[in-house]
Amino acid sequence: MNRQQRYHIPDYVLFQQLENETVLLNLEDGYYYGLDDLGTRIWQMLKQGDSLGECLEWILENYEVSPEQAEKDLEALIRHMTEKGLIEPAGS
Repeated sequence: MNRQQRYHIPDYVLFQQLENETVLLNLEDGYYYGLDDLGTRIWQMLKQGDSLGECLEWILENYEVSPEQAEKDLEALIRHMTEKGLIEPAGS
């Protein structure tokens, strides 16, 4: 994982936070997606321009998880959101 990598949210993705969850709508494919409280926090961090390294640090500070597992889970979330067109690498 490139810990310096940053992502941005395309204009065609709408989102609404509802308490500790976030609902995402990709206007290009018409699908809704939901994020739990951890996914919501990562979404917020990506939205404000934080790097993957900063997201990983936040997870490690707030959850009892090994660095290896946290990195694996974060990579899976980022890969899923990228594949669904919900985020794009910054500069693309």
